[in-house]
Amino acid sequence: MNDQNGFTLLSMMLALSTLLVIISLIVSITQFMTHRFQPRLDTQKETQIFFTQTATEIHLSHSVSSSSDQRTLTLKKGTDFVSYAFESPGRIVRKVNGDGYEIVLQQVKKVTFQTNGEFVSIRVTDKADRAYYWDDFLYVKDDAGDSQQH
Repeated sequence: MNDQNGFTLLSMMLALSTLLVIISLIVSITQFMTHRFQPRLDTQKETQIFFTQTATEIHLSHSVSSSSDQRTLTLKKGTDFVSYAFESPGRIVRKVNGDGYEIVLQQVKKVTFQTNGEFVSIRVTDKADRAYYWDDFLYVKDDAGDSQQH
């Protein structure tokens, strides 16, 4: 009897097939996890940008008020009135003097704008029911938006 040690072609093909199945499973799971969490990160980033831009504009305005239904925030900047309003389908839009509009945030399920003269609060709930909020004291300036001559 001639005993030979080593791999046969069949055992080598089985080992390679098993390796390929494992690699393809790992790739599939990785792609699934990447796509699953990407929209949340995008929404978080877009919401933070919205809060940052809105905060800057609020602090450069003369006055800030919210509508009774808390769906609109109105700022007075110089001679202009800037409004942020929740409009369907799921968008917050910015308008200057009621003309045109700029979409500042999408994928919004609900928003509330609140202000009492000293404090402003914005609450946003996205379509995946994740809540985001921004609260700040108002320190609007009497000369906001005006250029000073020296």
